[in-house]
Amino acid sequence: MNDEFKVLMVSSRGPEDTVFESQVLDIIKAWEKYGDVSLLYRSRSEKKVKVDNINIQQISHFAPEFGEFPLSVERYLNKQWSLTSGYDLIHCRGAVSAWQVLQSLNQKQRKTVKIVYDCRGIVVEEMEGMWNSSWKRKLLPFKMRAMRDIESFVVKEVDILTTVSDGLSDYLEHHYGRRADLIIRPIVNAEKFYYSQADRDAIRAKLNIPNDGVLFIFVGGGAYWQNLDFLQNWWASCKRSNFTLLILSHTPEAYTQWVNEISVDNIGKIIINSVSHHEVSSYMSAADYGVLFRDDSLVNKVASPVKLSEYLCTGLQVLTNLSIYGKIQPDDIRVIDLLNPDIGENYPLRDSSTRETRSVINLSRFSANTAVKDVFTFMKNCRDLCE
Repeated sequence: MNDEFKVLMVSSRGPEDTVFESQVLDIIKAWEKYGDVSLLYRSRSEKKVKVDNINIQQISHFAPEFGEFPLSVERYLNKQWSLTSGYDLIHCRGAVSAWQVLQSLNQKQRKTVKIVYDCRGIVVEEMEGMWNSSWKRKLLPFKMRAMRDIESFVVKEVDILTTVSDGLSDYLEHHYGRRADLIIRPIVNAEKFYYSQADRDAIRAKLNIPNDGVLFIFVGGGAYWQNLDFLQNWWASCKRSNFTLLILSHTPEAYTQWVNEISVDNIGKIIINSVSHHEVSSYMSAADYGVLFRDDSLVNKVASPVKLSEYLCTGLQVLTNLSIYGKIQPDDIRVIDLLNPDIGENYPLRDSSTRETRSVINLSRFSANTAVKDVFTFMKNCRDLCE
């Protein structure tokens, strides 16, 4: 570790975000190999974040994201924003965190630091699906306009721009005139998601899956964007006695009604289970295909879901309806037409050796260490060119 190299990670969300641990904390731990690391995050969560040897500060009183004035008030009331100087690199997750960092630094400070904007999705369009109440819908146009201005400024001003997909890079170029410098897919922790033959054998025996049985796994809480109607229609076409659909969810009640309806006419078996997060990898090892259906919307076309990365890192073949996902890793992803989903008996099973190989390769691709190394190398190359 180089103690002279100082890194600050700034996150627009805290531990209330389900991916905070894997997509923020794991990145921080990877940066430790390069220097002294600190974390600043915006959150009202009472859950405190602790990581050994990491200086962590929370901004708990933050402003609504309606433009420059309220965010400037936040910056004035929270002294933490004034502490963003003195770093060699500031890694920002979220447009608002990047905007605050850029506004906090004066011209002299700005020349000595490289700022990374880690763009994980299309913020403006995502709001339309999230804000459903009537009073929020009235405010939506104002917030969308404010966020468009914030992201436009950030994309043009940061030193290093990363996105999760080529599609998202295309989107940013279309709206703001700049493509991503690096594509960094969602991070997967190799200690939590990996292929295990022992786990596969144990879970398949527990679920009573025969050797020639094909086990599909769907992991999700039943949210609207997970498109349960797609899952239902696809399974209705899969009338094979050796097919089993395993649904892992912390809200199994979301699936009960349609499972009861469809099971009457389908000779395949459906299992609904709720397991702890650390058990999910074992069930993925037991499965043969991971199922990931999404609406053919702009939000999904530029996305790279965390679940997709997790499926791939357990050596699964992934079944999806979006061709854009199929371009990520054609060897691992099979795209089907949901209007004509029955593709016969053509669901080949991978042997243990192939699963193990694909798991190892993908864990390297989607690791925090690889992501941070790519950013550090890009930054170093930029500095070498400028000298």
